[in-house]
Amino acid sequence: ERMNETEKRVLSDTENEDTVIDLSTLFRNLLNGVIKFWWLAVVLSFLFACATYYLGVRSYAPMYRSQATFTVTTSAEDESGDYNFYYDSATAEQLGLTFPHILSSELFTDAMKEQLGTKTINGSVSAQAVSESNMVTMSVVSSDPEDAKKILEAAIEVYPEVSRFVIGETKFNIID
Repeated sequence: ERMNETEKRVLSDTENEDTVIDLSTLFRNLLNGVIKFWWLAVVLSFLFACATYYLGVRSYAPMYRSQATFTVTTSAEDESGDYNFYYDSATAEQLGLTFPHILSSELFTDAMKEQLGTKTINGSVSAQAVSESNMVTMSVVSSDPEDAKKILEAAIEVYPEVSRFVIGETKFNIID
C-alpha cells in the first residue's frame, strides 16, 4: 500500500521533532490521580499494617536470659593479695579473650551435654570479662527459663574443668 506524500511528510516531522514534556501538566495529572484514588492508598496501608501485625504475633518467641557475675581466682591462694589480684585480673582478661573459643569448642559442648544429661543444649552461652578486674559475666539465652538457669549452672560448673587445658587451674566465686 502506498502512502501519499502528505502522510509521509507528517510521519517524518513527528519522528524528527523533540518531545517536550510539560511538567505542570504532569504534576496536575498526578495530583488528580492521588485525589481520585486516595481511598486505595488508605486501604492498602491498612492491609499492610494488619499483615505485618499478624506475622509479628505469629512468629514471636520469648527469649529468657540468665546471667551470673563471678570473680576468677587462681590456685595460687597463698600469694600476697596485690600480686594475686593482679594475676587473677590477668587471668580474667585472658579468659575474656579465650571465652568465645572455649564456649564454642566441642570439648565444652560435650561436657555441658554430659552435665545436663541431654543430647542437645537448648540455649547459647556467652561471657564477657569486665576490663581491668578479675570479674567475668556469663550469660545464657534460651527459649525456656528453666533451661536458661540449668545451662548457666552447668556452664559455671564445667567451664573451669575445660579451661584448665588453656589457662590453668581457675576457680569461680559467684558474686551475683
